[in-house]
Amino acid sequence: PATSSTTSTAATRAGRSVASVLGRLRAMIISRELLPGQQVRQEERRALGISRVPLREALRVLTAEGLLTHRPHQGYFVSRISARELDQIDGLLEFLQTELI
Repeated sequence: PATSSTTSTAATRAGRSVASVLGRLRAMIISRELLPGQQVRQEERRALGISRVPLREALRVLTAEGLLTHRPHQGYFVSRISARELDQIDGLLEFLQTELI
């Protein structure tokens, strides 16, 4: 049976996994490795070395942040944002990362 310690460890690992996926996908969008309008396929999770659940959660978060757009029955796509908006996002992420360190 799962103990609270085991459950807590699994939840912590899952949280780190989602955070890792978020960071990687954000970097791919900002660096234009994923281009505006490009579909982000859940099948690509194997190439990223991640499981389906953290990827789905990361896709939901990035959609809420406006970096991705979800189209029902089609999937997730990189939002089309202006260069100015991209620069603002990049600056904000740099600031937040610096503050976290």
